[in-house]
Amino acid sequence: MAAKFLFLGKILAFLVKILAFLVKILAFLVKILAFLVKILAFLVKILALLVKILAFLVKILAFLVKILAFLVKILAFLVKILAFLVKILAFLVKILAFLVKILAFLVKILAFLVKILAFLVKILPSWSRFLPSLVKILAFLVKILAFLVKILAFLGKISAFLVKSYFP
Repeated sequence: MAAKFLFLGKILAFLVKILAFLVKILAFLVKILAFLVKILAFLVKILALLVKILAFLVKILAFLVKILAFLVKILAFLVKILAFLVKILAFLVKILAFLVKILAFLVKILAFLVKILAFLVKILPSWSRFLPSLVKILAFLVKILAFLVKILAFLGKISAFLVKSYFP
């Protein structure tokens, strides 16, 4: 019987050794698991930092989009003002062209009157002492009006150039 107990003791001792070996393997696996948990915790911290950085970049991007939208509104307003100014300039160019036509017409009328007075000087000798001064005065007025027509035509060309160069 003692041999039976001795044999059972040996089997039990062998099973205890196997159990101890399995406990060592389990402890090793627990250490590996703990190491993996530490790595996972580190990766979670890095991910949290990346999320914070991304949130900050999103806030910066949203701020830049707001600034860009504001600048677009300002630009649209300036374009509207510029379009209004171009309309005013175009209207002024039309008025200037009309004034040039009126002055040109007045120059033609004055030139015709000078010709009539020159003709009258030749025909009527009694008026001869007054008419030459009248002719000279009218000729001077014709020259002034012609000069004004040239100035207005020049201003019209400048206005037309400005309209064409800024709004082709």
